[in-house]
Amino acid sequence: NEWRQKTSKCPCCRSTYMCRSIFSDVINQKKTAVTIPKPSLENMEWAKKIVGSNTVGIFARGRKTYGRNLPPEFYTSLIQILHQMGYDVIWLEEKQSTQPCPVDNVLDFSRMNESRDLEKTLAIVSNLQFTVQFWTASTRLAGMMGVPFLLFESPEQIYCSGFTPAQEGKRLELTS
Repeated sequence: NEWRQKTSKCPCCRSTYMCRSIFSDVINQKKTAVTIPKPSLENMEWAKKIVGSNTVGIFARGRKTYGRNLPPEFYTSLIQILHQMGYDVIWLEEKQSTQPCPVDNVLDFSRMNESRDLEKTLAIVSNLQFTVQFWTASTRLAGMMGVPFLLFESPEQIYCSGFTPAQEGKRLELTS
């Protein structure tokens, strides 16, 4: 945040529009927050046909930046653990920034055309027991729908304004 105190422009893009992290300025963010409407009954019924009664959603980051993605083997192990605990699993997020699901018997919703429909995605999330995320903002979807979530993230990413070099070490420590 040092550069914000010295100048009113972003050092990368020179923009004067500064939008702080929602968690770094909760009091002011609440003034303009708008609640997302719940999915329609039609979409909720549609989602119930896809999501079982004991299903967990996994959001698996698949970005093209400096190796910050967990390997497919990590997610294969996670899915095995969840199956052993009695949960079914559904793979979520948009296909552009998500790894393909590494397990054949898990529904990869991220690759379905319906995943492009936010209301259908929220309907699916609404029917889950909880979601699991590593380094992704998908917790917002679960939070908006009142669904519990597990987020593995460093405090700087959640409460500050983005990536810091120290975060990578903390993120790797969280998942190793």
